[in-house]
Amino acid sequence: MVGFGLMTPITATHDGAAITGEGPGAGKYVAIKSMCEGKEVISFYYHLWDWAFSGEKQVKRGEVIGRADDTGRSEGSHLH
Repeated sequence: MVGFGLMTPITATHDGAAITGEGPGAGKYVAIKSMCEGKEVISFYYHLWDWAFSGEKQVKRGEVIGRADDTGRSEGSHLH
């Protein structure tokens, strides 16, 4: 878990197929699916304020995917 200020832009850590979602515990999130050393890896970015896109999109490393907040079950702005 990493703490952030509210509305801090969050960037993708790698290239991949991204999808947005929302759940009661995770709040708004982005999931990015990619390949690493021949294995499929999915990275989740939970508790976002909003998304930089909606639905599905190919993203590049360093691209803004959303902004930090404390949506879902959360006690302060953070990301994990």
